[in-house]
Amino acid sequence: KRQIGEMMRKRMQRTTIPEAIVEQVIERTDGVPLFIEEFTVVILESGVLDRSDAGEDSSALLQVIPVTLNDLLFSRLDRMEADREVIQLAAAIGREFDFGLLHACCNLSSEQLHKELDKLVHAEILFAKGKGDSVSYIFKHALLQDAAYRSILTKKRQQCHHRIAEALESGFPDVVQAQPALLAHHFTEAGLTETAIQYWLKAGLRSQEQSANVEAIRHFRNGIQLAMTLPPSPQRDAIELSIKLPLSAVLMAVQGYAAPEVEPVQNRCIEICRQLGEGAPLFPVLCANWEWLFIRGRFQDCYHRCPEVIAIAKEQQGPGMLAEAYWTQGCTSFYAGDFELARQYSMLGAHNHHRQASIEYVKITQQNSGPLNLAYWGLALWQLGLVEQSFQRLDEALAMALDLGHRFTLAMTTWKLAQVRDFALLGEETIDYSRRVRRIAEEQGFAFWSALGTGCEGVGLQHLERYDEAIETLHSALNQLSATGSFILFPKYRSHLAACLWRVGRTKEAVQQLDQAFVDQSGGEYFMHSELLRLRGDFATDRSEWELAESYYRQAIDVASKQGANMYRLRSAVHLSQLWLRTDKKEEISNLVEPLARSFTEGHASIDFQRAKSLLESL
Repeated sequence: KRQIGEMMRKRMQRTTIPEAIVEQVIERTDGVPLFIEEFTVVILESGVLDRSDAGEDSSALLQVIPVTLNDLLFSRLDRMEADREVIQLAAAIGREFDFGLLHACCNLSSEQLHKELDKLVHAEILFAKGKGDSVSYIFKHALLQDAAYRSILTKKRQQCHHRIAEALESGFPDVVQAQPALLAHHFTEAGLTETAIQYWLKAGLRSQEQSANVEAIRHFRNGIQLAMTLPPSPQRDAIELSIKLPLSAVLMAVQGYAAPEVEPVQNRCIEICRQLGEGAPLFPVLCANWEWLFIRGRFQDCYHRCPEVIAIAKEQQGPGMLAEAYWTQGCTSFYAGDFELARQYSMLGAHNHHRQASIEYVKITQQNSGPLNLAYWGLALWQLGLVEQSFQRLDEALAMALDLGHRFTLAMTTWKLAQVRDFALLGEETIDYSRRVRRIAEEQGFAFWSALGTGCEGVGLQHLERYDEAIETLHSALNQLSATGSFILFPKYRSHLAACLWRVGRTKEAVQQLDQAFVDQSGGEYFMHSELLRLRGDFATDRSEWELAESYYRQAIDVASKQGANMYRLRSAVHLSQLWLRTDKKEEISNLVEPLARSFTEGHASIDFQRAKSLLESL
């Protein structure tokens, strides 16, 4: 009460105000500062205080003061002899508006409109910025704009928005291009549903192109909500499809590829495409659906989806279609542990890259297949033992991603560079690229890639033998990954967590994590299978269980041989040889490691090759 009284006295420039007036203002405004200020102005303008000073009863005089903010605002406008339609039309435009747009919407001359707006500025209802016809205005408070807007009758409100939308379309091409959501809003409020839907779609696509994915989701959902008010028809289904396709992509970007919200959107898109038949964009929908199935760890479903999209691409022969289709099979094959097949399909995908087509497919699939085919080609080459070629392909992938300027694809590609370095045991470089991934992902809200960046950083810390930090980081990565709904990459990060836990003496936890990693890969994700077996061999070695350790190492070598994973095969062979050194099996070591080392035509500077070389030299 004391503060409100002080506020009123300062606004009125008076030393005293009757207690009854202060009480009435408190009661009517509920202590909201804007209301207090507006009621104070009305009291000052009404002459109530002068009449109170002359001896009239303040309580009785206050009955002439409006009760609501709406009443208060329009009582002030009436005293100013202001044109109500001007402030109502301005409120329909928004809290901020330009003179030019308001003039295009109303029937007043430029001179008349300036006079009306000057009244509102003088009354401190609006603030002005600039001069002449380039002046812009802002309502002093959003509640004043809201009060003016709510005073417009429903039918007239629709007419106001229609006038604003038409004025924007016909006279403000820059706004149409840069702010489609603004036109979508006005057409929605005008009741022009189909036009509004098209602008919500344009707004969503524009936000998606700018990687403003949260904003894009909001625009797409506004469009879908309006589409559902249209009568059922093939045309409505086509409109729904046009919006849900990009919605699926941005949902995967923001909430994670495997987010549960994605599945019903994609399933509905597939249903509509099959219903609409020829001409429907079934191919990109199936590609996007493959992504969801893949991240959910549904490899058997992926094995059915990949041949279908490849068959469609070969039949239709559209620009860039084969690049998209081969990318699905190359990626699936890599994580399934078939590295030669991954190399073949990724290479074919890279050779069929079509720059403009790939940019268009991004709107549905979310990532650009150009850099990713190169990246998986590179990852497969590393597994096959072609280290220099691997790093070359990955550098090309990064250069292409940077050139394209698509942030989501850049995050993905950078993670591939981190991943190949964690494969190669390069701790510092792994951490460097991992942190680059996290910066992009956290800046853009890419939950899945933030989790993977964290995971790779944990692996880098492990390679540097900073085990306690690695444990904390890998735990965080697994929790983040779980929160995205993903079912892949758990075997990889659990295995590294297990290795770190073992190193610090937390052996029971280590075994639990490694056992769970074997369970996690059972859905078909076998690209780490050889490494998991080798790690079991390491644990058995440390427990002096020599026969068990040898069995695991032999299994690891056998799996790596079948997968074409020459680097992992060499790594396990070196670990088995170190076990044999205990019993001086030098001939067996030489027979195992020397042919393997000779088979490497490159990668001689790699850590794994140097360890093999040192082992052979020590015999």
